[in-house]
Amino acid sequence: MSEGPTRNPVSVNLLSGKITQFSMSTQSSAIQNLEIQDADGTSLVEQSGQGTSHFFAAGGRFTAGRNPHTVTITANNRNSSVRYSSAMISDTSGNIFEVTHVLASEDGGDGDYNDCFVTLTSFARSG
Repeated sequence: MSEGPTRNPVSVNLLSGKITQFSMSTQSSAIQNLEIQDADGTSLVEQSGQGTSHFFAAGGRFTAGRNPHTVTITANNRNSSVRYSSAMISDTSGNIFEVTHVLASEDGGDGDYNDCFVTLTSFARSG
């Protein structure tokens, strides 16, 4: 597992050409925006949500493009502070089964890093 510093946007590697699922939840009254782009600048995900009682804002899947991918989280048209962690599951021969990235943002209010919470999981195989 690797943990990244506070920054935004965050650069992550996914399994190119493979299905990646994402989820986005919010715990903020401010509108939270999520954008994921591949290395070519192609926007793969654009979602927004807000709320403090209905946490799940969006979810879905996309085919990962060329690495690295850029994940940007904004609130009120300003970049949020983002903490993130990544993990990979593989076998003893180094064959990768999946890669997961977890990102938590702070939009400037109380320092709790729960304003927008995003998970990305890229699968080597589907089905």
